[in-house]
Amino acid sequence: MGIPGIPGTGDKFFFNVRTRQVERGPESAWTDRLGPYDTYDEAAKALDLARERSAEWDEQDEADEEWGAPGGSAQSGGAATGIDLDEVADEAER
Repeated sequence: MGIPGIPGTGDKFFFNVRTRQVERGPESAWTDRLGPYDTYDEAAKALDLARERSAEWDEQDEADEEWGAPGGSAQSGGAATGIDLDEVADEAER
């Protein structure tokens, strides 16, 4: 069984940010998982990928906010999920 309304998600992989485990199919609540990913290995690297994307988005936000503003001050916001990726990574290393 996959995500209702999204065909083919039952064969995908997800990373559970609470358990730090890869799941096949959406086993946990949507608030606790990243994905879907096509392979187990991609899901296992979900935090690294999310961190990279977040950094890229922060850079783009900074460029957008500074565009046309003399001495503009850049501000970056957190992820829409409220998940602090650095905190999650720190906990995983403990």
